[in-house]
Amino acid sequence: MRGGLLLFGREMPDKAKFEDVCQNLHALFYRIAYIDKILKSAKDNQKKGDIPEYEKWLSKGRRLIKELKEDCEACENLTKRMVQTEDVTKDDWFRIIDHDGSKDITGKELEFAISSAVKRFKINSKKLLGGWTVTEFFRCMDADRSRGVSLEEWLPVEQLKSQFRRWDADGNGSLSSEELKKLMLALNPSWSKSELNQLWSLADKNNSGKVEYDEFVDFIMVYGGEEEHGVETDPAGMLKEQFRKWDKDNSGRISKEELGQLLRTLNPSWNAEQLDNLFKLVDKNGNNQIEYDEFASFIFNQDEIIKNAH
Repeated sequence: MRGGLLLFGREMPDKAKFEDVCQNLHALFYRIAYIDKILKSAKDNQKKGDIPEYEKWLSKGRRLIKELKEDCEACENLTKRMVQTEDVTKDDWFRIIDHDGSKDITGKELEFAISSAVKRFKINSKKLLGGWTVTEFFRCMDADRSRGVSLEEWLPVEQLKSQFRRWDADGNGSLSSEELKKLMLALNPSWSKSELNQLWSLADKNNSGKVEYDEFVDFIMVYGGEEEHGVETDPAGMLKEQFRKWDKDNSGRISKEELGQLLRTLNPSWNAEQLDNLFKLVDKNGNNQIEYDEFASFIFNQDEIIKNAH
């Protein structure tokens, strides 16, 4: 747990690490999907009149339910007793949340799924969420602010690790003061020297002179959403805000035309060929749209990408 820290004069409540809560919720729904598979096997054997098999599967289901309740009550890592099996696919557990089958879960769907699990298994929701509200948690997951979270967005920890490696310019496994400040200036060139120093002190909580991965996650996610005079003050928030500004039609993606309009505003000398080359370099999956992760990669590697586009 993290103690209450001051961010621009406001105290943050204690929260568990975002990635730990994310991991536990994923494990919760995975284990529920597995339990449901086991109970379905019990029911199928009961219908066939195979009582020994029915009792075997029912006993296993009850044991799994008991273990899940125990782990939730003890605030244990729910992945510890998670049975990895081919019987449960990634779509199975995601479908527990995605009631309408749209492939994107909404905040209401997530809230309903959590409340249903809490009621069914008598889970302490505060312990499960580690001090986060469903709204706070969903907001951090919804990187592009599309009000929908896809299966790919559900596990942002891997995305955070990728971002950390990208911002760790010298590849030593931590961020230096210079690396973090360069990141902050890329997001907001108007930061003053004193503000950058304050942000560094918030990130480097153990005063080691470097920001380790755990500190980085807290800095990006735990302080997410805090504002000063109506302006986002955390890196993730500012990056999301820039993405929304570039996404003129609010589609959750940036089109070739939208990127071209912006770049021409910044540099009228860009010609059509250069813009086309740049878009191809940014559009890594080649679907003619810039998703949030591609946008983030462009922001923090723009010098190299623009050089290659020329």
